[in-house]
Amino acid sequence: ATPRNGENVFHRLDVDAQGTNATREVRSDFYHDVAFTRQHSVVKFAPRAYVDPFAYVNSNETVADVQKIKQLLDKGDADGLRESLGLVPGVENEARLTLPLEACWKRAAALPSVVFRYIGLRERGTYRIYPGAVQVQQYDP
Repeated sequence: ATPRNGENVFHRLDVDAQGTNATREVRSDFYHDVAFTRQHSVVKFAPRAYVDPFAYVNSNETVADVQKIKQLLDKGDADGLRESLGLVPGVENEARLTLPLEACWKRAAALPSVVFRYIGLRERGTYRIYPGAVQVQQYDP
């Protein structure tokens, strides 16, 4: 399903929460061969956001992982999702904390000299980027 305004969106725009190919639902443009959407910012967890950063970097983000992360972002950690994903405590709170920036960034989107906007939180490695774009797994702001 297409995300609503004010909803956390994980960076994997190519996979939606139901595990289907979401590129048909998220209007994507390209900037230097990077698919992105102006509809939403996206959140990504850097390697340091994982208990074992090296294991994360050497793994693939599966459809099941994307579904679990979406649940974590939407509902919090009531079911132990964070631990099952190997994420450090508090990353879902950082994602919620940065979400209001999306509205500010959208209002300022008309500035032609700024292509992307992002915030990276060093403590746990959560970051948000607008326009939303799939990020390289190894990137750590």
